[in-house]
Amino acid sequence: MPAWHNIDVYSINIDGSDLKRITFDRYYRIGDLSISPDGKTLMATLFEYKGLYSVWQIPIDNPTSRRPLEPDLDLYKSRLPLLNLKAISYDRLYGPEFSPDGTSLLFTWEGHYSKEYRREVYIMDMKTNKAKRVTNLEGPIYDAHFSKDGSRLVFRTVEYINDGLFSSRSEPRLWIINKDGSRLKQVDIK
Repeated sequence: MPAWHNIDVYSINIDGSDLKRITFDRYYRIGDLSISPDGKTLMATLFEYKGLYSVWQIPIDNPTSRRPLEPDLDLYKSRLPLLNLKAISYDRLYGPEFSPDGTSLLFTWEGHYSKEYRREVYIMDMKTNKAKRVTNLEGPIYDAHFSKDGSRLVFRTVEYINDGLFSSRSEPRLWIINKDGSRLKQVDIK
């Protein structure tokens, strides 16, 4: 990183040997790295200036052939006012994570053209690209992860509470849900 806004991805062995540069694009910011269980594909949230996509699939052996993640979200398209068209924005995908077996990809998506800030959890089948919404909390969801066996998900939310005219606070909440969207449970973290 020669400058604070010139960031790239590198790999290194656990013992500190064999440092390799994977990307050469000097991104504004990089986050949410997830590598496939077979070690062949990296998913990353790449923040480029005025980018149309946020999550990219990067083949480790050929990083220049990266492609944007475009899950099939047809069920969740938003209708554009006045134009009577449906649209999906792929620049609001965050937090990609491979399932432990590599068959699914977890991510959060803000949707498109919604009036309120809303980020939900989705799971995409890696073979078909079909994505299914797992949560319906109608609020901001962060840091979604698979359990070690891949059967459940854990994520956090933040509720902003206004305690008065000049006083507000944020209250974090931790949640667990089955991969199929059933049995949502809040975890007491107090």
